[in-house]
Amino acid sequence: MLQPRPWSNGRVVLLGDAVHATAPHLASGAGMAVEIGIVLAEELARNSSVAGALRAYEDRRFDRCRDVVESSVAIGKLQLAHGAPGQIAGLIEGALHRLNAPY
Repeated sequence: MLQPRPWSNGRVVLLGDAVHATAPHLASGAGMAVEIGIVLAEELARNSSVAGALRAYEDRRFDRCRDVVESSVAIGKLQLAHGAPGQIAGLIEGALHRLNAPY
């Protein structure tokens, strides 16, 4: 599940599973949580306003979170459909490769 933007209202921001709950197929929940903390802290430190920081945080996170959600759903569907192991492995490998990229 990926919540549509915006993820904030005033000084309140949603993060983590509140905006991008994933299936467990990539085991990426803890890593995503660490990334959230780092990105949010960086944007709060570099922006002169909280609203600007929250927009920048969301801009940096949205596509990456969408990729994790969509990838984990695709892997789960393929597993439920008894897809070929090589195809499943390819989806996982591709997603993990993208997750290894800077955020």
